[in-house]
Amino acid sequence: MTVWMLGTTAWAGEWAHQEIDPKANVHWTAYTIGKRNWEIGLVNQDYGLLDNLQVGTTLALWPLGAPNVHGKVTAIRSRKFDVALESGYTWTGLARFGVPDGSVHMVPIDAIASWEVSRRFSIHLGWGWTLVGAKGELQSKQIADGIDALTGFDLGPTLNKALGDQGGLYGGANLTLYRQRLGLEYRFNRRDSLVFSDTTFVSLRGCSRPESPPTAWARATSTSGRAPRRRSGCPCTTS
Repeated sequence: MTVWMLGTTAWAGEWAHQEIDPKANVHWTAYTIGKRNWEIGLVNQDYGLLDNLQVGTTLALWPLGAPNVHGKVTAIRSRKFDVALESGYTWTGLARFGVPDGSVHMVPIDAIASWEVSRRFSIHLGWGWTLVGAKGELQSKQIADGIDALTGFDLGPTLNKALGDQGGLYGGANLTLYRQRLGLEYRFNRRDSLVFSDTTFVSLRGCSRPESPPTAWARATSTSGRAPRRRSGCPCTTS
């Protein structure tokens, strides 16, 4: 469970007496910042191309060797209920993890629904997939470290199950991380909100290519809190 305060604290003063803007919070919601508006935050930096479309990046990741871009479009807009689609792309090399020619790229895809229950209270629901591709002569721990650096998820033993507990070196891997998100937002004034957010890891599906002995086929498994189910004959590409 994550709790954070959004906006500049203004419980007293001019903002405290202005009309509340229920759609001011654009973080993990279905709302966007609006056409030709900038939002420069500590984490994300975004620009509104249209009233319902924004693009941006996370500048803090660039010096760490992880160029990235993201965007969000509000596909359904109404007075009380909005639905948005959000996606992005992030890449990072694995040289700092001991893999000179290795890399990991990540493509998150999220569907977010926001319901304005009242003037001060909203509920935000999200369903997401994160597609991860890794290449290079990798061990499962190195793949997990790269994913952790990009997403903050420490997959650990779960990744070993998704890759089939094969051990040794992998020539690459393709993974899909499924997750759900719940956000509860209470607004104090025009822009300040208290948000309770919880992201739940649902399952992980993986496809790997063992480096040795070489093979044109891979093993795929699915994990969702149960013992992994193994299937043979899953072609794996890492491009």
